[in-house]
Amino acid sequence: MKMFFSILFLIINQCSFAQKEYKTFYEEGKIKEIGRRAKSGFKIGTWKTYYKSGQLENIGNFKDAHTESSPNETRIGLWKFYHQNGKLYAIGRYDQKGRFAGKWKWFYDNGQLSVFWKHKKGAISGVSKRYHRNGYLKEIGKYKKDKKAGEWKYYDEQGKLMKTQIY
Repeated sequence: MKMFFSILFLIINQCSFAQKEYKTFYEEGKIKEIGRRAKSGFKIGTWKTYYKSGQLENIGNFKDAHTESSPNETRIGLWKFYHQNGKLYAIGRYDQKGRFAGKWKWFYDNGQLSVFWKHKKGAISGVSKRYHRNGYLKEIGKYKKDKKAGEWKYYDEQGKLMKTQIY
């Protein structure tokens, strides 16, 4: 019975230290980032990073993808990035390899949509839209593997079509 409890204690102890909470601070004492680190020392799970003002800068997940060929943490899943004023700057997903995946949106610091892109295997693919700061469409077209393809339309700040170009 004593052996059972000793083994149980070791298992619980080992599991509780498999991921340790990690925090860094700015010189002024405000939190800079908070998350967990795997035994390898690399970021894992949900991480939050803050501006010096204390405003959230970004939040997202890491997986410990440390290998000899890739000695880095890998961003995965949904990530949100914020302007210093607290408004959303960008939102989108990373795939299991840490590449942009699916729909990504970027915003101006006034909250207005700036860019909409779709990604496939890390490359921009599909419809792309850019907007002027006032909300009017700036350009629209399609990408294929990070390159403009087909017809693209460009608009001025009042929404008037300025030119059409074929790529």
